[in-house]
Amino acid sequence: MASEGEDSALATALTSTLKEKNSLLIYACGIGLSFVYPVVAVILYYVTALMWIIRDLRIEKTLK
Repeated sequence: MASEGEDSALATALTSTLKEKNSLLIYACGIGLSFVYPVVAVILYYVTALMWIIRDLRIEKTLK
């Protein structure tokens, strides 16, 4: 993005930070729940990992 500038298609595709905010929220909930329900906390960590493994369609939609 540094070489293409802030107005590039890639920069436009990555303006939404919903995935990042959701990850932080899920991690925070997992940390809080780990003291009471450790199994639920582990499940939340797996959900967050799966969320990042699934490809980001924002880039593909913008480049088409």
